[in-house]
Amino acid sequence: MTIAEAMRTATEHSCDMEWDAAEGLWRIGAISFDADGCALDSARLAAIDRATFIRDYIPDRAG
Repeated sequence: MTIAEAMRTATEHSCDMEWDAAEGLWRIGAISFDADGCALDSARLAAIDRATFIRDYIPDRAG
């Protein structure tokens, strides 16, 4: 998955995705609902598909 695809997917699911240079990770957090955020590195992002990204890295609205 490319960075652009991941950012678009995150936005479609009311989430924000930003680069944490200090940690070397992409951080994903909910914008319009309360949920724990998560993070992944660039290699993992490049290795997964959209369905895996949504399942494993988009915060669950159910909380």
